[in-house]
Amino acid sequence: CQMAHVASTALGCRGKEEPKKSPRTEVSEEDAMQEIGVMAFDHCSKFQGVEPKPDVFATCRKYHRAGTKQGFRMGTDAMKNVLDEEWAGIKVEQ
Repeated sequence: CQMAHVASTALGCRGKEEPKKSPRTEVSEEDAMQEIGVMAFDHCSKFQGVEPKPDVFATCRKYHRAGTKQGFRMGTDAMKNVLDEEWAGIKVEQ
């Protein structure tokens, strides 16, 4: 689930880069959940045959969702803090 946290932090902070578009686009939390959800499913699918079958797979998905949510919020908060600091510096200079 740590992979989900790191990847969603990057999405929250930097946004998503589209191949044909030059600027990065802002990503919503739902978009991050969908994007990271694909990675999480691939990772957790290897646990589908592990006993107890539904519990291990569901727990893996649950931790990926929690990591994604926390990581995304951490990334957006970091970017907001940077922007607020820069704005405060500009206001002081004026």
